[in-house]
Amino acid sequence: MTGYFRTVEILLPCKPMSKPRPRRSANGGVFMPAAYREWSDAIELEALSQHQGEPLTGPVQMSLIVAGPQRGRYDLEGVFGAVADAISGSVRQQKPPVVLVDDSQIVCLEARFEAAPTWLLSVTVRQVHAPDWETAAKAARKAKKAVRP
Repeated sequence: MTGYFRTVEILLPCKPMSKPRPRRSANGGVFMPAAYREWSDAIELEALSQHQGEPLTGPVQMSLIVAGPQRGRYDLEGVFGAVADAISGSVRQQKPPVVLVDDSQIVCLEARFEAAPTWLLSVTVRQVHAPDWETAAKAARKAKKAVRP
C-alpha cells in the first residue's frame, strides 16, 4: 500500500486494562500499581512472541480493537495508552522497546470496542511515510486556520 512501510499486527488474548495514574510511595517516589505492571509485562511478552523484528521507527499509525463480552470499567483512551506503553517498553524504562521505540511516534490513532464472546485486543501498527504525514498535518493546520474567525 502506498504511503506505508512496515506493518505489525498483534493479537492479545487478554482483558483490557486502562492506564492508571502513577502512585506516590511513602518516601516520595513514584510507581505504577503492581497489577498494571504485571498486565503490561504479559502484553510485552505476547508482543515479543508475535513480533521478532526490530522496533518501528519514525511516525506510525496505531489501531486498537477491544473485543469482548461487555464494555468494562475502562475507557478506550486509557486502554490505548496502556497498550502503547507496553509495546514500547515504557512501563519499565530499562526494558528495550518491542514494537515501537517510543509511543510519541504515534501520529494517528484509532480505537473501538466490538462485542465478542471472549476478550481479545487486536493491535495494528503501521509505519507511515513521513512526507505523507507532513502533507496531511499541513492540510489539517490550514483547515483549522480557515475555520477561525
